[in-house]
Parts: sequence; C-alpha cells; structure tokens
Amino acid sequence: MRKPTTEEIRIMEAAGCRAEDWNKVDVSEDFDVSHVRDVSFAGENELYNCSGKGGIYNAIIRNCSIGEDTLIRNIGREIANYHIGKSCKIENCAAIHTSGESTFGNGCMVKVHNEAGGREVPMFNGLTAQIAYIMCFYRHYGNVFARIKESIDTYCEFIRSKGGRIGSNVSITDCGEISDVIINDSCVIEGAVLLKNGTVGFDDEYGKLHVDAAPATIGRGVQAGNFIILGGSKVSGGAMIENCFIGEAVEIGKQFSAENCLVFSNSQLFHGEACSVFAGPFTVSHHKSTLLIGGTFSFYNAGSGTNQSNHLYKSGPRHSGILERGSKTASGSYLMWPARTGAFTVVLGKHCTHFDTTCLPFSYIVEKNGCSFIKPAINLTSYGTWRDINKWQQRDNRSLKRDLTDFDINNPYILQRLQHAIEFLDNLRNNSFDKDSNILLIENDADCKPYKHLYIYKKDLDNAINLYDMAVLAILGHAVENLKSLPDDETDEMPETENSCHTWIDMAGLYTTVDEVQRILNEICGQPMFYQDPLKILKASLDNWHTNRRAAAWRETIGQASTSHRSNGMQPEELATICKEAQKTLTRLIDEDKDKEDHDLLKIGFGMDGVCGKDDDYRMTLGEISGN
Repeated sequence: MRKPTTEEIRIMEAAGCRAEDWNKVDVSEDFDVSHVRDVSFAGENELYNCSGKGGIYNAIIRNCSIGEDTLIRNIGREIANYHIGKSCKIENCAAIHTSGESTFGNGCMVKVHNEAGGREVPMFNGLTAQIAYIMCFYRHYGNVFARIKESIDTYCEFIRSKGGRIGSNVSITDCGEISDVIINDSCVIEGAVLLKNGTVGFDDEYGKLHVDAAPATIGRGVQAGNFIILGGSKVSGGAMIENCFIGEAVEIGKQFSAENCLVFSNSQLFHGEACSVFAGPFTVSHHKSTLLIGGTFSFYNAGSGTNQSNHLYKSGPRHSGILERGSKTASGSYLMWPARTGAFTVVLGKHCTHFDTTCLPFSYIVEKNGCSFIKPAINLTSYGTWRDINKWQQRDNRSLKRDLTDFDINNPYILQRLQHAIEFLDNLRNNSFDKDSNILLIENDADCKPYKHLYIYKKDLDNAINLYDMAVLAILGHAVENLKSLPDDETDEMPETENSCHTWIDMAGLYTTVDEVQRILNEICGQPMFYQDPLKILKASLDNWHTNRRAAAWRETIGQASTSHRSNGMQPEELATICKEAQKTLTRLIDEDKDKEDHDLLKIGFGMDGVCGKDDDYRMTLGEISGN
C-alpha cells in the first residue's frame, strides 16, 4: 500500500472527492483514481484497485478497507468501520456502519420453547439443533449449561470487534440501514429495510470462512435484529425477525414474523407468526392466521389457522408443548399447552384438555362435541405419512449439513415407541385410565366429558395393537437385513448400561440413546474448567456417535426387541418369514389408502364441461398417483 500522489489527489478532488486528511488514505500500487468520484473520506481508509466494473461513487467512506474490483455507489449516509472484500457490489443503501463493539448476534439469549423464559439458549455461529436441544432441555443436568455457555462466551469475546466485515463477491443493493452486521462471502442482500446486530452466511469458529458453503440471501422488506442467518437460507418478502437463529437452508418470507425462535435446517415459514419456538429440521408453516408459540416441533407441517395458547390467564405465558417428529396439525386446529403428541401424529380440531400421547405414535387426535379422542396407529397405513417420510431426504438442500439429521423410518427410536404402544394399550385394557397421559378408555360417547380427558374407544384397541405389532415386525425385518451388511468391527463397542437396555430418543433430528447423552454430558461436567472446550467435546462426541458408535447400540436394541416380542423362540428363518409377511401386509394397506386418491369423488371438477374426459383430465393434470 502507498499514499496517493499529489496528482492523484488533484484528479480525485477535481472529480468531487474530499478527505479529512489525505495522509490517512492508503491505496494499492495499481490504484486507478478515475474510478473514484463524489466521495468523502473520513478517518483511516485502505483502497485497493477498482478498475473494470469497480469504483466508488457518491459515498462517504469512514475507516474502511475496500477490496479489489468492488463497486460502491449512492450511499445515503455513510459506510463506516467495515472491511469489505473484493468484487462486491454495494449500491443505493442508506447506511452501513457499526455502532461500537459488537459480537454480531452471537451471544444473544433466545427465549425458546417457553415464552416466560427459563430455557434460554445463546445463539452463535456454530449452533446446531443438537447443541440447542441439550442447552434447552438439559439445564437441570449438573453444570452442563454453564460449561457450554462459558465456551460460547469465550467465542463471543474472540470475535468481538468495533469493525464489521463484508466478505468477497457480496451484493448489497437498495437497502436501508445495516448496523453491526457481518455479511459473509457471496451473500446477497436486496431491499432489506433494517438489519441490526447479526451475521449473514456461514462464519466458522474463530473467523474461518467456508469456501464452498452456500451463501445466504436476504430479500426486500426484511427487518431483522439480533439474528444469525446461516448459509443456504433465504429470508425475504417483508419477514420480521427478532432475536432468532436461522439455520441452514431455511426459507422465511411472505411477511412471516418470528421472535425468540431457533429455526433449524430445511424449515419453511411463510405468512404466519412464531414466538418462542424450537423449530427442528423440516418445520413447515405456509399459511396465514397460523401461530406457533411456546413449542418444539420437527418434521412438522402446520395446516392453515393452526394455533396454540400458552397462557391459562393465571401465571403468565409459561406453558409449552411438544409435537414429536412427523406430526401434523390440520386446518383450524388448536392445542392448549401443555400437551405432547407422539411421533407422526395428526391433530384435527380444537383441544382444550392436556394430554401426552408420546406412548401412541402414528395416531389421529380428533375432536367431537368438545371432547378429544385418539385413534391409535391408524396413521401407520396412511399413504401421506409414507410420502412425507420419503420426501424429506430428497428435499435436504443443505451444503454443510451441520445439524445431524436421520431420515430412515426403520430405526430403534420408532421401534421402541411402537413396542411401548402395544404395552400401553394392553395395560389400558386392564386399568381403563392412565394418569400420566390423561388417556381414558371408554365404551361409547356417553362416557365423555368435554375438556376432561383424551378418550379412546375400547373397540379401537385390537386393531391398534395389530397395526403396531405389524409395524414392529416390519422394522425388525428391515433392521436385521441392514445390520447383516455391516462388518462386526465397523463400530466401536457401546458402553453397557446397568440393565443393558438402551432407551432411544429423537434429539432434534438425531436418533440417540439416553445413556449416550448422559455419557457425553458427564464427560463435559467432569472435565476441569481449563482442560478442554466443552463445545468441542460435545460436537466431537455427537459426530462420533452419528457416524461410528450407534450401530452397536442398534444391534443390542434389535436383539432385545426380538426377545421381548411374541416371535421369541422362533428360528431365524421363521422370524424372517413373518417379518416379510408383515412388510407385505403393511405395504398393501398403504397402497389401498393410496388408491383412494383415484376415487371418483376426488375427481370432481375434472372434465370441466361434462363427464366425458374426466379420467384423462385428472391424469393429465395430476399424473399417476404412483409417481406422486
């Protein structure tokens, strides 16, 4: 770098440029002053060659470093305290500046899952669904939260700066004010109204940028404060974001409003509103009048007009709910928190009673005359359920895949839930009422009282148990075949639990065991404060589990499931036969449900001007169901 020559200063001043002190302006050896017009320089500035399409026009530049071939044009107030990379385009913006020291959204506490607080999670550039899950739901476990937060605080202090950063190949056009925001390589910001205290795009730990990662995009009308938006995500259409972490490959737009939310990979949020939501992978809300509040969701689809209430008008908005993986809420549905649904549950109607159906996955929860009913297992044979399961992996748009996400339905978590469902229904047949779930067994509607319990008809028990049993056999069959293909020495040996029985959970998209989580947390708690970064322990342990360790636990779970099932004592060949029969029967039932889509009543409106051509019009428009 060098000082501009007297002749270069004369040329720039003739072109309308001014400087508080030209001695504080440094330029590269090949700097072309013909590309600088109507610019005021204040403080200390570094200017690299801006020939070609680059240049600085009609702007105030204060304490900035501007990279090669960067175009800056028509800045209303100023660009101040920023390091700007090469080949950027910044034009028609009100102001881009820092207001003092900032951590750019890192360290902001997100009041997630419970609007009243108590489960706050500090966001930072390296946050994943699993780290957030542990910080949110394991606060009671020793000093884990304090150890991880201390690590995040250390990272925040490392990146704290009075100066902002705009990476290379960034485009920022037609924007209002951008204050205390880091914008990483190749990101695009077009028409944003206000961005304050945040990070846009991938920014790895300790400032190392990902070269091949997908960039983030922010579109017109967006207002965001205290935020982190990871690469591959798009926030547009007048969305309003406050105190939110937006994970990888997320889409938010069409005037969606989000406050105090963690939104993880591949989620889509349009039109509606979210407050204090832990949105795990593939959380989807596309409709107006839809409110998600004080809840945890994953692989979830919210129908139009879905809403919940977390305020019983007693002690504040302190209640919350959980809809486990694959749940759906139909149009106009309502849930009064606290409530919890099992995996792959569909909720229809309005429910003002509290219940926990963790023990009954693949169910329908419906409303009739103000009473809530559960139809266990019937979602197992729904074509829509299996279509959802198959489409998620196909719609994974991430480039880095930081969130550890499992897609396979043939897994130990689902297997255990199915087995527990059979045990639960057998016990309910004998005891009629389960206090923990608030489920009551009844003969008919005369036994119902609105807003009291979640009811189940006795006549539904046998069919539900048969369907659950069929699904257990189907998964056992798939699992045994898959594990046969793995060499015995492929995985490390799992530590034994006291009763050698692994309880599986879904940790925001990752299937793992309770004892594995406890092992990781004990390792974090047991290390001296100076010994090792707890975040690194956590990430390394979760990655190792995901790629290496859990197959051994899966083997044990398969063995335990086989011995506890009615098929215990069968020869392997006989077990394989009944598993294949269960798979065939389940597939047949799903196909029968799929064939209902071809019913004449569903072709109403096709063959517009007469019956003739209805089938052809239907297939020409929608295609064959088999390809859907």
